[in-house]
Amino acid sequence: MEKDFVNNVLISLKRTYEKDEVVSALYKKIENKEFLIGQLTSEIDYLNNEIKNYINNKEISRESKKEIKKEELYKNQKAIIKSQNEIIEKLKKDNANILLELIKSKHKV
Repeated sequence: MEKDFVNNVLISLKRTYEKDEVVSALYKKIENKEFLIGQLTSEIDYLNNEIKNYINNKEISRESKKEIKKEELYKNQKAIIKSQNEIIEKLKKDNANILLELIKSKHKV
């Protein structure tokens, strides 16, 4: 490991590079950066496509919900559920009244 350090760093610090070597190194850095830019651009395009698909699916879902709500079976089921919920609320009130009367009758005894 120390040999690598000497070869890569210390010798590089003492050495003066020729113009062609510097240009070549810069071209290599530019090439790496352009490759990274290409990867990031591809990732951005992919994510934009995912967003577009999500929005389209969401709108399709909204449209299908609207269509379902227009159907007669849906309306009938909704009316049945509403009437059953009203019955449940009435039964809950009756139950509470009966429990209250039971508690009152136990206190009187």
